[in-house]
Amino acid sequence: MKMKLKDVKVNEYFTLKDYGEKDVPEKAVWCKGNYDRSSKTYSCYKFYDVNHENFFKGTREVFTDLTF
Repeated sequence: MKMKLKDVKVNEYFTLKDYGEKDVPEKAVWCKGNYDRSSKTYSCYKFYDVNHENFFKGTREVFTDLTF
């Protein structure tokens, strides 16, 4: 399901690309963290590598229907 990052719950998994019916590669799964008020972005980290963190705007479209 395609939705904006601001609508995804904290600690919920998502991908940046739509993989359709295929299994999602492990390296493509992200987890939403907390909101950073100073930069107005959300902290997100990769599921299998918590040291890989990135900050995304809440308007970014992500995909939440995934099987991995």
